[in-house]
Amino acid sequence: MQRKRPLSSTFIAALILTLFHQTISDAKALHAHCSPSSCGDIQNISHPFRLPTDPPHCGDRRYTLSCENNLTTTVLYLFSIKYYVKSINYNNYTIRLVDPNFLKGNCSSLPRYSFPSYNIRYYDRSYSTNIYRGSDEDWKTVRLSEISEVITFLNCENPVNSPLYIPTTPCISSKTFWSSWDVYGRPEGQYSYVIIGSTTASELKDSCLLELMVMRSWKEIGRNSNNSYGDIHNEMSNGFELSWLQSYAKTGYDTCYVIDSNSMVQCFPLTCDSWGLKDPPCGKFKQILSNFEDSSKKLAYIGKPLLTEYPHAASFNINTRHAVNGLDITVLYLVFVQHLMQYIGLG
Repeated sequence: MQRKRPLSSTFIAALILTLFHQTISDAKALHAHCSPSSCGDIQNISHPFRLPTDPPHCGDRRYTLSCENNLTTTVLYLFSIKYYVKSINYNNYTIRLVDPNFLKGNCSSLPRYSFPSYNIRYYDRSYSTNIYRGSDEDWKTVRLSEISEVITFLNCENPVNSPLYIPTTPCISSKTFWSSWDVYGRPEGQYSYVIIGSTTASELKDSCLLELMVMRSWKEIGRNSNNSYGDIHNEMSNGFELSWLQSYAKTGYDTCYVIDSNSMVQCFPLTCDSWGLKDPPCGKFKQILSNFEDSSKKLAYIGKPLLTEYPHAASFNINTRHAVNGLDITVLYLVFVQHLMQYIGLG
């Protein structure tokens, strides 16, 4: 009887590559046959974006938009917070959003909820308030560009004499916010201000409470210019941009950037070489970092019900760049140290 010869590893590898290539080709063919959708003023809703009524193979489900108000308004929900879609730019990989509670010409109008910046940064990286760019296909040329910045609303018991604190009167007073008592049961402040850009703990006065965090498009002049709250409100009413560049990433650890010369997208994985580290310690460090990221996501998940119950309490929003007292970043740091100690045998 003739013996069957086992399949060679070369043949098996070739078969896997062929099937993988066929799968990718089929996926590209499916997207190629997807016609653009439309809703209201947004006429070219294409991959990765989609509407719920699109065929299942079209678009990326992470980028599903809604069509509301009798099919006249395109809506994006970010962690259950509603935003109107003003435009989608497929050349620079951005989407422009505006909170529906902003009213043009009414400088007292405000969003109900803070922008969920921590959740976007650590819980779901589908969108970003910045975008990476590079001069060529070498990841070492990559640089970070901000496309939106935060406006922080504060209530203060005492007047603050600082160029960083921009008064919101007469548009907004302390009574504009939701109650006469803050989330800690203390009397609400009498003075209302906004700060442009990232706010550090050292910039927050003892008598002030953070009430709200809202986004606007990035402006190079920043906080050192002579801004009035009326101008800031107009800019916030025009919306802000988010990048959807990460839709090209194959894994959650890939970083994608735009090549300056041709606007093409290049992604590179998180590797030891990209950190300048060598194995074996690098491999273990990546494992620790993965555990750290998982823990930070769990913290975001735990904090989500709290934000749902108290959505106006922006001081509860865990955010490493906009920490009120540094408690949140301390928790994350302790989680990281715990994983590190377990690795070296001290935990």
